[in-house]
Amino acid sequence: LLPLSGYDCVPSELGMVLAGSALEEFGGEKGAVKMEGLELVYRNKGGAFPRGTLYTVLDGVEGNTPSRKEGDPRFYPREYRSLAAEVTSPRTLIPQWSDALGVYTGPNFMAGINAPVLCRAAPTLGFDQLKRYSDRIAVAGGRNGRG
Repeated sequence: LLPLSGYDCVPSELGMVLAGSALEEFGGEKGAVKMEGLELVYRNKGGAFPRGTLYTVLDGVEGNTPSRKEGDPRFYPREYRSLAAEVTSPRTLIPQWSDALGVYTGPNFMAGINAPVLCRAAPTLGFDQLKRYSDRIAVAGGRNGRG
């Protein structure tokens, strides 16, 4: 997938579906294992800031975002609001170690877009137990000396 094609969240959703499906398939009895956490770590090669994301950011800065009206549905369920906020909190700016990959990670600038999409997709795809979610980019380290 090309990150500038307008489908920036597809790799995140696909990662969630593949991880959740593997848990269901290899996790023992049907329904015995549920995905409670998801750690997404990306490696970038080149790239640029997606134009649509840039326009969305500029609209927000200029105050051109639509206001919510009473009765408007939320993009994702209420129980996922704190999870989405946690993914984009200021503490995510601090480099973190990924035990699963053996690399240091930094914030993924797409986390603010990916988090609401995954929080909406999780219950729809049957992953209604999701309580932890991380969206990062590999920046240094690595088992093979690659970050």
